[in-house]
Amino acid sequence: MDGFPLTLNGKLDTAALPAPSRSAGPAGQPPRNPVEERLATLFAEVLGLDTVGVHDSFFALGGDSIVSMRLVSQARAAGLAISPRDVFERPTIAELAERVDAAERAGTGVRRAADPDAGTGDIPLTPVLAWLTEQGGPLRALSQARFLRTPADLDLDELHRIVQSVLDRHDLLRSTFARAENGAWRFEAAPVGSARAADCVRRIDAERLDHTAIGTLVPEAFDELVAELDPASGAMARFLWFDAGPGREGRLLVVLHHLVTDAASWAFWSPTWPQPGRAGTCRPWARRSASGRGHCRTWRRAERPNSPSGRACWTDPSRLSEEDHSTKHGTPGQRSADTGSRWARTSPHP
Repeated sequence: MDGFPLTLNGKLDTAALPAPSRSAGPAGQPPRNPVEERLATLFAEVLGLDTVGVHDSFFALGGDSIVSMRLVSQARAAGLAISPRDVFERPTIAELAERVDAAERAGTGVRRAADPDAGTGDIPLTPVLAWLTEQGGPLRALSQARFLRTPADLDLDELHRIVQSVLDRHDLLRSTFARAENGAWRFEAAPVGSARAADCVRRIDAERLDHTAIGTLVPEAFDELVAELDPASGAMARFLWFDAGPGREGRLLVVLHHLVTDAASWAFWSPTWPQPGRAGTCRPWARRSASGRGHCRTWRRAERPNSPSGRACWTDPSRLSEEDHSTKHGTPGQRSADTGSRWARTSPHP
C-alpha cells in the first residue's frame, strides 16, 4: 500500500483496508531441508499463515510471547528441541533450524525434549506471587473459568483421558502452594501422574435440558467448583461436564486457580489439548523472573503491536475473550450456554 485510507476525521478507515494476506510475502524463501520444512509448517500453523519464508521473523509476522510458547510446545512434540529463548534470539526458521541441528550434533536434542520431570519440584516465587503472599488475604477463591462446547461423540472415559493428559502435561496443574513448617510460602510441582482426572472431573446428566437451561445452571455450578479449589492440597483445576446425550454437543465448565493461569495463558494451554507432547515448564522462567535477570529485556524484544493472527485448532477465535470469566471472590457473569467456545477436536488424545 502507498498509504493508509483515512476517514473525514483523519482517522484510519478500517473498512477501506484490503483483506489481509495469509502469506509471509512474495520474497519468502522456501524451506531447504527437512528441519526447515517441519519448522515452516509449525510457523504457519501457529501464526495462521499459508506459507512462511525461512528468513521471515516470527515476531514480524505477528508472533508474540504466548504464541512462541505454543510454537515451542508443538516443536518439541515433533522432535525439534527448541526453547522459548531460542525463538527470541533466533526468530527465523533458518536460525532455529541451525539451533536444532547443533543440538542434535551435540546429543542434547532428545534429552531436552523428553525429560518428563523437567518442571517438577520447588518453583521460586515470582515477584507477583511474593507480593500476593504479603497481602495476607485469602487465596482459595482466586480463579478463572471458561465455558466450552464439547463434541457430540464425547463420553466420560474419553474426557477422563483428555483431562489426564492435560494434568500430566502442565506442571502447574499438579502444583501446591502452601506455607512450609518454617512459615515461608512454598510453590511445588508434583510429578506426572500425581493428579488424577477422576478427582477433577464431574458429570451432570443434561440430556433433557436445552442449552439455554444448561446456561442457567452455570453460576451455581461455578460457585461449587471454586469452593473445591485448594492450592494447599493441590486442587488447582476442576471440570464440570454437562452431558447432553448422544448426538448433541455438551458443555464443559473449566475452573482453574489463578495461580496457574491468567487471561493470556488460556491462549497457550487450552489449545494444547488435542496436541501430543509436553508443554514448557515454569521453573526456569520463575527462577529468572525471581532474580530479575534479563526478563524484561527479553519481553521488550518480543513486543509487537500485532496480536496473534491464528488460534489453535479446537478453540473458536470469536469466543476466546468473550467466554473468559475471571473472578476474585464471586461468580462470573451469567452467559448463555450457546456462546461457549467450540471444541473442534481433531484427536481423542491431547
